[in-house]
Amino acid sequence: MDEYLVTGGMPQYVLAPEPQLLLNIIEDVIYKDIVKEFSVQDPGRLNDLFFLMMDRVGKRLSYSKMGNLVDIGSDAATRYIGFFRQTYLLHLCERWGSPNERKYSPKKIYCADNGFRTVLIGSRGIGSLAENLVFNIMRTVDTPHYGIVNDHEIDFIQNDLAVEVKYKDILDESDCLNILSLKHHRIKNKVMITRGSVEPPKGIRTIPLWRLAINGFD
Repeated sequence: MDEYLVTGGMPQYVLAPEPQLLLNIIEDVIYKDIVKEFSVQDPGRLNDLFFLMMDRVGKRLSYSKMGNLVDIGSDAATRYIGFFRQTYLLHLCERWGSPNERKYSPKKIYCADNGFRTVLIGSRGIGSLAENLVFNIMRTVDTPHYGIVNDHEIDFIQNDLAVEVKYKDILDESDCLNILSLKHHRIKNKVMITRGSVEPPKGIRTIPLWRLAINGFD
């Protein structure tokens, strides 16, 4: 699982792990699909923006900050990130809550495959890679959201399920505070995704990530 988190699941790259293979895919999408389809005048800035996005996987997105970092402004950053979404290079996760909360709260960033992130910024941040994989597993079933409940952030909420990703073999008490603080009549199941088998606190189920990748939440 540790290897899969870093390598990702693009078949050609798994069989022959040459980073240039994934870099070529990214380049083709950006320069052949996005630049030509949407008549982008500054493809270099588009490429820079994608690199910054990969460095922020699992974090909340600020269009104005991204635009300022690559000197294109908030409106252009919003359009460019929309292009990445339309070509499935990345996905955005909305906040769980009312329609206004979903619309106006910052979105979180996730990429289509962990390998893309690794070849661009390296394998640091195994927790972010694990969270990205869990997002991609969950979105095959239904769109997950992230939660802010009593000032505590919950990694994912999907229907009646709340999920926290802690890719480690031992859970500290602090690791469970956010999900234990979640008290809502719609949330009937609380799950912690861990690295290995971990004895769960009362009221929480733990699932090793390798098992989730094979069996889902069954």
